Amino acid sequence: MHVLITGATGFIGSRLLVDFLSRKYEVTAVSRSPEKNRGGLPASVNVVGWETDALAGAAAAADIIVNLAGEPIAGGPWTKKRKAAIVNSRVLAAQRLSDAIGKSGKRPGLFIQASAIGYYGSRGDEVCTETTDPGEGFLAEVCKKWERNVPEIQAKVKRLLTLRIGLVLGREGGLLPVFVRQAKWHVAGKIGHGKQWMSWIHIADFSRAVMFLADDDKAEGVFNMVAPDPCRQADFSRPLAKAVRRRPQLPAPPWAIRLLTGEMGRELVLGGQRVSAGKLLGKGFIFNNNEAGHTISEITAREKR
Repeated sequence: MHVLITGATGFIGSRLLVDFLSRKYEVTAVSRSPEKNRGGLPASVNVVGWETDALAGAAAAADIIVNLAGEPIAGGPWTKKRKAAIVNSRVLAAQRLSDAIGKSGKRPGLFIQASAIGYYGSRGDEVCTETTDPGEGFLAEVCKKWERNVPEIQAKVKRLLTLRIGLVLGREGGLLPVFVRQAKWHVAGKIGHGKQWMSWIHIADFSRAVMFLADDDKAEGVFNMVAPDPCRQADFSRPLAKAVRRRPQLPAPPWAIRLLTGEMGRELVLGGQRVSAGKLLGKGFIFNNNEAGHTISEITAREKR
């Protein structure tokens, strides 16, 4: 079996890459700078660029295509230029893969398209399932545009999964190490009212769920990639403080978040989604990490204090 992965050097992509290799898959990574990224990947991984012919050749060889490509949402202030880069990087990656599949003349068995729970916008206490309508705001617009190429791609592949991904927790990357550093400086307390929901998933469970869905020939459509136990932001911050032995943590009032981070803070930090994992659970997937406090404590157990 051969898998083609975009975004393979990122936090999520690198974990998937390792886990696919452990299953004896042949892996090809797509990179904007193949020579530069070659040294950071296992020797057995093939690396190709985004050029049409190279991508079409890689798509022709692939049984599974995983598209994780996109500029980081939290990589900097949401200036007009940055917002355009966030949207365009996602839309262009999906379009290039669609074109490459069409040119390859082969229908891959499975296409896995990343999206995010930002699709639902800020919904208060409403529980969001895969059938919930999209919300409002920049993140919702990004996700809608991200998913817009799905019907076109679906017509060219045998099976397609769209993964709406929550906050992915892990020691090696993502936002948790940032939260830990903030806690060490006593600035990881309640943000705003602290009641906003945080829907999260452990990186190990995320990768296991991807493999689980890939193995299930009947699994298709949208799946929320979140643990069954979303938590309030205030409850999320408490195990962080305990893990690094730093108490108390200073709260951050809403006006300070809006002043310092503008639209990004208003949506990413003060907003939130209470997202259901019901469809994944209904398929029979068993989470190894169900409770946020325990998960945070487990991940941060080796932190130097």
